[in-house]
Amino acid sequence: MFALFLGLVTIGMLSAQADAVWTSEAARLHHEKQFDPQQWDEKLLSVDIKGNPFTIHLAMEEARFPVAPYTGAAGAIDYLFSFGDRILKGGAFAIGKNAYNHSTFKVEDSHQVFFNILVLTDVEDEEEYNLVLSRNHPHYLGQGKVLTSNRPVEYMCFITADQNSYAIVNSRIFDARLGRTILAAPQKDGSIRFLQLDYPYLGYNKALSYMKELLKRANVRAFFKQEGNI
Repeated sequence: MFALFLGLVTIGMLSAQADAVWTSEAARLHHEKQFDPQQWDEKLLSVDIKGNPFTIHLAMEEARFPVAPYTGAAGAIDYLFSFGDRILKGGAFAIGKNAYNHSTFKVEDSHQVFFNILVLTDVEDEEEYNLVLSRNHPHYLGQGKVLTSNRPVEYMCFITADQNSYAIVNSRIFDARLGRTILAAPQKDGSIRFLQLDYPYLGYNKALSYMKELLKRANVRAFFKQEGNI
């Protein structure tokens, strides 16, 4: 069993092939634009304010705030798998090509996954639970939340303009450059176990098939079946 959700925000198209360099000067100029009301995209802000309220289980409240015009895209996929008498939930977070990531874009797909997570749970809840935001462009933020009978597993991930990416899962920090897939298994005693795995760069159209194959691996199945899991 699985559910698929794709959230996509695209503003404009890119034609440049060489990476722009995210220097301290570029960061300063970007910062100044974001705090200059004369630079804000008022139409975009109006669309955000009038948009439908989010019903997703968020780790952090999503806000509408003014930004300068930008070109960027982002997408998220929800995972939902049966696993014995338990459920595995999570998501993949991806971004499209932009001025800063041509050299690190390794897939033919329009979006490349920068973080992947799968959480063991015993709660049947089929509501959408992942969201990715492009409003911090050229930095991108993803977040989600999985409910369990013990305590929720909340996660946030982000990739910066210099293409470093990190995640926080229930207060633990992960350097996603060392492995872009996180497996999480809440324990009956209230603690949690993690497994961090690396994988080849994925386009989001291949993320779901990758996860299906991943769940066939002996070490992954053993991780989700270990004694002490909820």
